[in-house]
Amino acid sequence: MYFQMATARSEEIQQRMRTFEPEIDFWIREHGFPANERTLMMEEVRVALEHDKESFDLEKLRSLLMDRIERTKGNVSDDGVEKLTDGLGIEYRAQMGNMIKEQRAERWMARNGIPDDMKLEIMPYVRSKLQDNDSVDLKTMLSILPLQLRISVKKHLCLHVLKRVSSEFLSLFISTYLFALFCYKTNYSDA
Repeated sequence: MYFQMATARSEEIQQRMRTFEPEIDFWIREHGFPANERTLMMEEVRVALEHDKESFDLEKLRSLLMDRIERTKGNVSDDGVEKLTDGLGIEYRAQMGNMIKEQRAERWMARNGIPDDMKLEIMPYVRSKLQDNDSVDLKTMLSILPLQLRISVKKHLCLHVLKRVSSEFLSLFISTYLFALFCYKTNYSDA
């Protein structure tokens, strides 16, 4: 008896979901989401119908879809943004790709303790490199910076590593015996 009721309820939900499919398909195309978003939306509609079978209508569906947009805009990872832009135009994808690369550069600077004023100096160089459709490799990001800025960034990178040393005594010991060593190609092997 229980299985018959559960089966009947499931069939009823499936039938109601089929009535919402055209609306969801239209919404997905209109907002430029990729086709795989349809599966996720249908799952959300199924869950909503299970909880509120009687009063779920197109207005509630629209509010559910708008909630989906807000959640998608608010907390999408880099991979998620790339998936969402699969179905969009090439120019828009390029802009989104540049934004992702900018965000990666900003996260790299934050992770490595680069001060905010220095970030403001670095970002124009990153943006100009991105506008030239060149990739900014975070491992070699220093190569696009002018010499003075590059030296300042290297100093901050070294200091940031020293700040992570756990013991204050060890940190003082290390910094006492540190000195700058400049090696040129001719005397690199002697150092």
